[in-house]
Amino acid sequence: MRRSRTRRAREAELPRREEAAEWERQKAWKCQEEQRQKHWDHNRRLLDAVLDCILRTLTRADYETLVFATIDRLEYEDWDAICDRYRIDTDQAREPDAAAFELRQKAQEATEPLLIRMLMELALLPSGYSEEALEPLDPLAGTARRYGISLTEKKNAKPKTAKCSAKAKPSRTHSKPKASLKSATKATKKSYGERRGGVGRLLPFAIVRCL
Repeated sequence: MRRSRTRRAREAELPRREEAAEWERQKAWKCQEEQRQKHWDHNRRLLDAVLDCILRTLTRADYETLVFATIDRLEYEDWDAICDRYRIDTDQAREPDAAAFELRQKAQEATEPLLIRMLMELALLPSGYSEEALEPLDPLAGTARRYGISLTEKKNAKPKTAKCSAKAKPSRTHSKPKASLKSATKATKKSYGERRGGVGRLLPFAIVRCL
């Protein structure tokens, strides 16, 4: 009889214990949800305040911040291309994040133009090492169009020799005036020679007459 009573008492207490445990879980989840909402509100207001203070022209520290944020958000598949691009030896790395640490050091030592190039390179690196054809909306394809870069040769391109031949045609029209100029100079020389010859023929007669 006593065993049955204790058993019934335990069975009666079991639902109460489950309800208490559920209440504790709900309470903990509610506290976590309030903390997440509090952090989200704080971070959003902090982001808005920072964006309001940003100047139109970024400084080197701003570019370095962007590069560090990009490094922290890189995917695991991107690190093979990054190590190949920046010549990072991962065999000698003891820590898992040694490659990221070395890439951060390279960013700290870089100048402002190199940081800008590094930021664009990290953003376009997954597309640059992709084995698939790039979509029109791909960041690398869109950037190439914006800079007017195309690696495909243009078809039906006009040869440059056609322009050269067209420019060479007008030079032929000047050949006739040169010929006429040469004939005119020859004629003047001939007439001048005849005049000199005539004077030479009349000179002996003038000497005899004087005698």
